[in-house]
Amino acid sequence: MICFYGSQTGTAEGFASRLSAEASAYGFNALTADLEDYNCFDFESELLEDKLVVFFIATYGDGDPTENALSFFEYIKEQVSEESPKYLRYAVFSLGNSTYEHYQAAGRYVDHRLEELGCIRQFIRGEGDDEGIIENDFTAWKNKFWLTVCKKYGKEVPENFSQIDILYSSQTSAELAAYLWIFLRSRKYRLEVHHEVVGLPVNTGRLAKLDSGGYSHRATLKAPMDVPVILNKELFTGSARSCRHVVLDIADINISYQAGDHVGIYPCNDWLMVERLGRALRVDLDTVVSFHSLDAFNSKEIFPNPCSYRTAFRHFVDINGGPTPHHLRVFAEYAEGNDRERLLFLSSEAGKEDYEKFVVADMRCFAEVLEYFPSLQPSVDHFIELLPRLHCRYYSISSSPKQHAHHIHVTASVVSYKSPLGRTIKGVCSSYLSSLTPGQSAEPPRVPIFVRSSSFKLPRDRSADVIMIGPGTGLAPFRGFLQDRHYHLRKGECVGDTVLYYGCRTSNHEFLYKEEIMHYYKEKVITKLYLAFSRDQEEKVYVTHLLKKNSKELMKYMENGAYIFICGDGKRMAKDVHQVICSVVQERKVFNEKETVEYVQKLQREGRILQDVW
Repeated sequence: MICFYGSQTGTAEGFASRLSAEASAYGFNALTADLEDYNCFDFESELLEDKLVVFFIATYGDGDPTENALSFFEYIKEQVSEESPKYLRYAVFSLGNSTYEHYQAAGRYVDHRLEELGCIRQFIRGEGDDEGIIENDFTAWKNKFWLTVCKKYGKEVPENFSQIDILYSSQTSAELAAYLWIFLRSRKYRLEVHHEVVGLPVNTGRLAKLDSGGYSHRATLKAPMDVPVILNKELFTGSARSCRHVVLDIADINISYQAGDHVGIYPCNDWLMVERLGRALRVDLDTVVSFHSLDAFNSKEIFPNPCSYRTAFRHFVDINGGPTPHHLRVFAEYAEGNDRERLLFLSSEAGKEDYEKFVVADMRCFAEVLEYFPSLQPSVDHFIELLPRLHCRYYSISSSPKQHAHHIHVTASVVSYKSPLGRTIKGVCSSYLSSLTPGQSAEPPRVPIFVRSSSFKLPRDRSADVIMIGPGTGLAPFRGFLQDRHYHLRKGECVGDTVLYYGCRTSNHEFLYKEEIMHYYKEKVITKLYLAFSRDQEEKVYVTHLLKKNSKELMKYMENGAYIFICGDGKRMAKDVHQVICSVVQERKVFNEKETVEYVQKLQREGRILQDVW
């Protein structure tokens, strides 16, 4: 069995790893593989003929595949059925968030496309919804998957298997034994403690391949480049909130970008959270260790070896979120008495509501859960193995290379709020970025980055009109677009109308790049500027209100071939803007609902309505 994952935040990767780890308990030789690391043309090889291939596919942004799955998507898109591997046996578990417009688009496409190419589906597609408890969706699908697949391939299923994930309901010895049967066979790494570290190449947090700097290689997701932060300033004035303008110097490395692209930034965890977790685990954080794979089919390191526990917790694993029911089930094996009973209950179907309150509503992180249960003492190596990896965060680049060829600008809203238990929850990357202040030492702070290309681009025809809708930090890519348009106007080229809809809370305190925007408006780089300040008056005003007010103008632009760009919150703002566009089309064109949907979808297919959402 091969478990491929297309993962952005690590959830799909985690599920793939878990299914792969469990597979050995059922007599399968299993491998977990990153779609990016696999040569897609190997799917034509007969080497896969005796394999069961399970795809874990997350949907990212505006219905897109994740960064590491792009080449695979291009491959199956271009394949023709006559050349496809008819013997490929597959199953798909897809991941998404139901509040987004293109829910499960990527996973559904893989499932449908493989069937279309004549591959043999072995089990129905599962779907996990991150708006709810995605762990429960995966567990329900996984249990049915094993029952079906084991039967098909003549593999052993443990007695009372169907009750493994409902342990608390009766807790018979057979049920607990069945779960333990899985639990004991699911370890993926062996710990080595280094008592003598003199001469050892101990990693202190640098990512793999990071040392091959300069122009020797191009920065990628797997091999980012270390760049200096040369400017870090506050954009808000007199606001309780914070938004940072960060400038990264890329002059001496092999990185290029275009306006609209994304920069991937690898953050560090807050050192106070690392110390708190160390105390909760009762471990010496300076102990140097290595993790060795137990999987003969996959020797991939959990992170660069050797390193200290402190380095692992600060740089390589995500310690900030809350444990899933799966984590609590495993933790129960390391607890005693009432603590064990409580953990088993919280991880069961019967304890679903209690889990929602205890972990989700109260926003408990791993350290808080460990502190809550006095007898809970998991082995540190197993604990690290269970944690999700600390992944990069993406930001829309807020500059254009036409004006800033050697710099990448980032506009980052700093996330900070209190949990119901009183803990200050900080955005991992935004807080990390805000702490990188040049001038405090002889050398500027450095951060590992790479650039991800985006389809969120200005039209090649510069005479085309563009409408940009971006409240808050949704303004970021449009700042790059404006720099682009300004550059071409200065060269005397024909540039179409540039219409900007921008909104924030207050004009005086949170109007991002206010002087620049007003300067571009004065210089006619911005043809029409519509501003919505939601808290400058008694009745709140948002960009959607302005779009409705300007419905006649909006429709005229659409009919004349304008491009509409939407950037910002995908759960609410982007959906609201989409609904306004549909209502304007329906009203102005006197369309029925079906005609409206077809008209808007046509614009989307033509690339004339584009979204960059999170």
